[in-house]
Amino acid sequence: MSTYSIPPPPETPREMQLTKLQFLRLFTTGERIAIRASADPVIVDFLSLLDLAQDVRLDDPDTIQGVHYLESEGLIAPGRAAEILGA
Repeated sequence: MSTYSIPPPPETPREMQLTKLQFLRLFTTGERIAIRASADPVIVDFLSLLDLAQDVRLDDPDTIQGVHYLESEGLIAPGRAAEILGA
């Protein structure tokens, strides 16, 4: 009787399209609270676009720019933008 091993399934790439809830769950509770508390017009605009969206694409230029801006303003820790965007 020959034995063979079944290879593990390939790693599933991170989904690029998320619901708004799935996207917001990528942030910690503290990050979400800090982001919502911000009066920065760029962040307010980013959240307005998010409110209007049907879903969120992690590869969308507005999403990428918005998440990196959150990091640049200290609302999320250094390196978190890459984690959130799946880089």
